[in-house]
Amino acid sequence: MPSAAFPNRFALLSSIIASVPFFQLGYEIAVPRGIKLIEVSIGRPHADLAEFEWEYGTLILLAVLVAGLFINYFGRRWPFGFGLLIYAVGAAVLSFGSTFETFKVGRGFMIVGTGFGVVIGPIYIAEVSPARVRGFLGSFPQLLFCFGRLSGYAAQLAFREHHLHNRGWQVMTGIPCVVSLVSLATLIFSGFRESPAYLPIAGLLEEARTVMEDDMGCPSEEADERIDQLKKVANIPPYINGNTNNYNRNKGGIDGMWSRFFNGATVLLILLHILHQLTGEFIVSTYTRSILISLGGQHSEQSYIRAVAALTGTRIVGSMVLMLTVDRFGRRRMMLASTVVSMLAAVTMGVVWIANQHGCMSDQVAFRWLAWAAIVFEAGLSVGLGGIIWMYGPETIGLPARAMAVAGAVLTGQEVGKMINMKSLSIYGQSLPRFGRSMLISAGFLLVCTLLTFAFIKDTSRETLTDYFDPSTNDQAQ
Repeated sequence: MPSAAFPNRFALLSSIIASVPFFQLGYEIAVPRGIKLIEVSIGRPHADLAEFEWEYGTLILLAVLVAGLFINYFGRRWPFGFGLLIYAVGAAVLSFGSTFETFKVGRGFMIVGTGFGVVIGPIYIAEVSPARVRGFLGSFPQLLFCFGRLSGYAAQLAFREHHLHNRGWQVMTGIPCVVSLVSLATLIFSGFRESPAYLPIAGLLEEARTVMEDDMGCPSEEADERIDQLKKVANIPPYINGNTNNYNRNKGGIDGMWSRFFNGATVLLILLHILHQLTGEFIVSTYTRSILISLGGQHSEQSYIRAVAALTGTRIVGSMVLMLTVDRFGRRRMMLASTVVSMLAAVTMGVVWIANQHGCMSDQVAFRWLAWAAIVFEAGLSVGLGGIIWMYGPETIGLPARAMAVAGAVLTGQEVGKMINMKSLSIYGQSLPRFGRSMLISAGFLLVCTLLTFAFIKDTSRETLTDYFDPSTNDQAQ
């Protein structure tokens, strides 16, 4: 990427802070794998803890829905800060508590904070990014998600050896509390500005132009185009160029939010989130340990964590590749490369496992093939589908339906993924011999995602954001 294309300090710092909830989410996913530490610390059986985590999974979805409503009324900055604060409170309660009740309260607050952040963060990044580096900055959520998972696995390895007098779980959950508090302090004191997409809705046209030109570094032509489109959204006449409180009675079209919600871009985003949940990431993660035990003879928890950490490291490298290439090659090409590569890897894993189960391939050979295919699978998802779905929605869905469309897509995708994980509804099956069939089904979903990408996804313009802010058009072609 040419040096001139790198974002300025404001855009870069704002994008990192807005991606912190994804770090927390990745950490949250990784840490519960050390659930034995919780059993030791609070004296509860594994079944109680697993049931609790399952029930609280719906709480994050409710938080996502509330966040989608809040940011249309209260902007992006302070609801995002609220999410960071709630998360920090929950992590603090969990760190200093020692009972199952405090564990539940702390986890509840943390989940709500994460739900707010994963909706608001990508929207804020898209709205404060100069067009030329919007993909680069929009890749930060996936990158920090991967670092969060890697940090969680590292914490497990560290604290499984040193239980700190049965306080290992509390120490592990206190780590993201510090991250959240530092991010909140940065948001308050470092010039973390309100999104320029919301300021005209509040009647603050002059502030919106200042943020675009002085903070974001947008050329004046791009700022003019954004302001003109945002005036339409906020029902402000084109001849008004200064601050006004007379034309934002419905908060930038809130009354028409649902009428604009159901459009082609929203439906496509929802389908992409659902397909992302069905493509098999959780299958690879779920069966990694079983495969190691079955084929490699590695029975230790440490070996399992190291294997999963290796896959996460692969995703980090892939995320960096996405960051450096998406603005050059576009969303469509990266998505196609992602789905095709991951589809071939999924087919390989399915065929190899079936061949091994039928005695056509030795355990040692199958283990090597599966290990490499899993790495290619993770790499494929990371260079496209895994990261682009978080940037594509905020880029292509116009105001005022943008927040609810992103929230609805996240909620629907997560609910479908949750249903697939339920034993009673799982189309994949829960036993290890069905792993081969599972990966072939995943390949089928990836094929569907490839066809959708080829037919419907168009690259958003890297030069202007006219279509990005215009609620009256669905044309994002360059």
